[in-house]
Amino acid sequence: MKLIVVNMLILNFLVACNKEDDKFDPINPDVKKFVELVKKDKYDLAYLPNFVSNDIPKLLKYAGDFSVISKFPVNPISSFYPERLTVGECLLWTIESIRLKYDIDDNMHKFPSLVPQLMK
Repeated sequence: MKLIVVNMLILNFLVACNKEDDKFDPINPDVKKFVELVKKDKYDLAYLPNFVSNDIPKLLKYAGDFSVISKFPVNPISSFYPERLTVGECLLWTIESIRLKYDIDDNMHKFPSLVPQLMK
């Protein structure tokens, strides 16, 4: 009987250790989590998160990050994918999306341009 109680306690503990908190919610996004995913090339969604204008100052903190990344969502109507992406460049593009289109509900229409690329 004692073994059953111990096993039940262990099972309850394992169930309570749910990893759902590690998931990124693009509907109610966290800037820090988003930036971590972008920097690690682990942001896999095809659209930008639903950030609001209050998130712009937090995103601007990372604008000077020139770390090169290999993937970031681009406008689905674009036939071009940038040769080189940097974290700061992509986050500035995200800010432009917030600034121009933050009140649009359709995620695929939130892109401010075709691709996140700064021109020299």
